[in-house]
Amino acid sequence: LLVEQSDGFYVVRFDSAGKEVGRTKLAGTSGLSAEAFAARDDGSVLLHGFFPDAVGDHVAGEQFAGWFDNAGRLVSNEAVGKPLADVSKALRYGIESAIALTPMHGSYIATSSAILHFDSTGKLQSRFPIERPDAQSRVAGLQWSDGWLAVWLYKTGENRVIEPVFWVLDGSDGHKLGMFRPGVDLPNSAACFSRNEGFLFIGSKKGLTTLDRAPLP
Repeated sequence: LLVEQSDGFYVVRFDSAGKEVGRTKLAGTSGLSAEAFAARDDGSVLLHGFFPDAVGDHVAGEQFAGWFDNAGRLVSNEAVGKPLADVSKALRYGIESAIALTPMHGSYIATSSAILHFDSTGKLQSRFPIERPDAQSRVAGLQWSDGWLAVWLYKTGENRVIEPVFWVLDGSDGHKLGMFRPGVDLPNSAACFSRNEGFLFIGSKKGLTTLDRAPLP
């Protein structure tokens, strides 16, 4: 569990009975507005957010993508694009942010401008630009499956209907493998992605939950 206190963020760990068994402070997170967070079994943590105000060496609106070890020490801190132009809007609506972990202890962070790929030690391996079908689409999710990445992109269309597009790319080099736009017969909420089986959509019909699978072309 990620908890914010006056001096920064803490990762709180619980046992299977729900009892707190540890609390670790994440160094250098005072003043940060956190957007996405993921923790591994080894205690390492990924955190993405931004600084609404200038703090230390950070300027107002600066995005922060950090990897912390199990003691809360900052191992890697990567710059993410330019500082946000409208901090008040970011505080109200949040920023584009999603994290995906891999079984090999690597990780990916999707931001408004790029996807950052970290290795198992927290070192930045590569940076892929975000590709969008249009300027209104926003990053809303990220999943990894057997070397491939799927990026959830959403925008608000006519009559305030949410319109999803899913961008699939090679997780090793960022090569675009395709864009998938669900048809009218599918719900607009994809629950998960598999390289072998495609996307699984969750919807409802006559009061019942429906599961629809959409294989990749």
